[in-house]
This record gives sequence, C-alpha cells and structure tokens, in this order.
Amino acid sequence: MKFSLKHTFDATIERYERALFHPALMDFLVPRMPGVKAVEVLEHVEENGVVRRKRRFIPNAPASLPVFARGVKPEMMQWVEDSVYERATHLFRYENVPNIPPSYRSWFVNKGEYRIDADGPRRVRRLITGELTLKVPLIGGIGERLIWKEAERNFESEAKALQEFLDTRADL
Repeated sequence: MKFSLKHTFDATIERYERALFHPALMDFLVPRMPGVKAVEVLEHVEENGVVRRKRRFIPNAPASLPVFARGVKPEMMQWVEDSVYERATHLFRYENVPNIPPSYRSWFVNKGEYRIDADGPRRVRRLITGELTLKVPLIGGIGERLIWKEAERNFESEAKALQEFLDTRADL
C-alpha cells in the first residue's frame, strides 16, 4: 500500500532542522508516542550537508495480536530506520528494516521520504510519502492495514510532540 501524510509546523526550516537533529529530541518524543517504548541511536554521521543515521525502534507490544500473528515474538516487532537527510534539498529518505531473519525481509517493504518545504516565512510543511507492503498470501493486506494504523498513530503523535518541542526549546 502507498501512503502519504502532511503536517505543518510553526517554525522556519532552519529551526525545524535543528529540532530534528537535536540530541534531546528522541527523549522528548518517545514518551509522547504511544506505540514506541524506546529508540536506540545506532549511527549518526553528518558529512558535507548529508546526515546518515540508523535508529532501532523498540515498540510497545500490543495487548493482543490477530490470530495469524500469534507466532510473532516481541523482538520481531522492532525495526531499524536507515535514513539519509540532505540539508540542501530538505529531503529525508528512509527504509525501515524489520528485526526478522534476513531470509524473510524481502516479504516486508517499508520505505519512503519526508519532503520539507517552507509554507510562509515561519511555517514548515512536511509531506511523508511511502510504501508499506507485507508480501504474505491471503493475509498481507490485513497485516498492512494493521501496521499502517499503528504507524499513522505514531506519526500523528510524533508531529504533535515535535511542535511542542519546537514551542518549548529556546536553544533551537
């Protein structure tokens, strides 16, 4: 399935970028994202205006799983976001790699991009587009919708919390 989400933030692009890569951001966001228990920074490198990072997301395990997903262990719900942000174009490309055996990873695709544009002198528009595909016969579409529902909830919570971070941090 293809998806897209739009968010706007009261900030300049420069301030938004400073927030996006601020060392305190994830500690601020995680308690405000209901589906995320923790985020571990695995890599963060900036060179020539390009930020490369890898972050492991550890989700809060859902209270119950559908019957077809009962064999999924909690650690299998983790994923690593492998992303690149180009400051010159304000484009963030990502791929989420699930914590499942490598032989099954081709069954799951979750990748996309964030495009950040000025929407006036002190407003930023973020457009997130992507693809979420679960290549499992008969239940793939159901699984995609369940995963997307949780992802969308986290994106919306993250956007609200990011605006709060922007509003409360004088060091941006």
